[in-house]
Amino acid sequence: MDLCHPDAAELSSEEAEELQRIRWHRDQLLEDIQKLKEEIADVFAQIDCFESAEESRMAQKEKELSMGRKKFNMDPAKGIQYLTEHKLLTPDVQDIAQFLYKGEGLSKTAIGTYLGERDPTNLQVLQAFVDCHEFANLNLVQALRQFLWRFRLPGEAQKIDRMMEAFAARYCLCNPGVFQSTGAEGAEALGPSTLPGADLPQGRQGPPSGPPAPDPSGALAEHRSGPGLRWVPAGGAAPGRGGRE
Repeated sequence: MDLCHPDAAELSSEEAEELQRIRWHRDQLLEDIQKLKEEIADVFAQIDCFESAEESRMAQKEKELSMGRKKFNMDPAKGIQYLTEHKLLTPDVQDIAQFLYKGEGLSKTAIGTYLGERDPTNLQVLQAFVDCHEFANLNLVQALRQFLWRFRLPGEAQKIDRMMEAFAARYCLCNPGVFQSTGAEGAEALGPSTLPGADLPQGRQGPPSGPPAPDPSGALAEHRSGPGLRWVPAGGAAPGRGGRE
């Protein structure tokens, strides 16, 4: 007798019924396996479709981001508006400040123009932008180079004043005790009219690092505070009140 295909005539009625049940279960298993194969194929097709849609979405997002950067470089306010409307940037000042701080694909001149505006939102962004910098343990020239490397100062004196005042406040906060005052007087001591070489970083091609160039005068900077003058030596430390002339 063939064990794989037994002759039904040689089987008892019970064995024949058992054989029928086995064949029925086998057919059911084969059907289930086929259904699983079709479901798996459908899942893979959906994954491919999703990946294709995601790639298309990312490509569209990158296209819109590139357009937003171009708009920003031509008109900073309209560029920010475009980016927020297309949900590429949130209206939160911290998010905008980080966007400007990274500066990917952005004109440094346009960044300076936006930061220099006196609109309340722009002023908040300026403060958040300055707070992105860490000036601890840097002397004044190093900190100034780091700050000015990320944008170009606008031409208007009032805009420069606001930006330098924000820089001064941040520098004093990161370096407590370097100047005699960390309030308005300390900020005035770092006013733009007394900061030498403010345009030095403009031609740099990378983030500033290492010690600054030697100061031929033998002193790092001369800062005016109130009626007297204070000198900050090359080491970055300011003398105490006894050093005021």
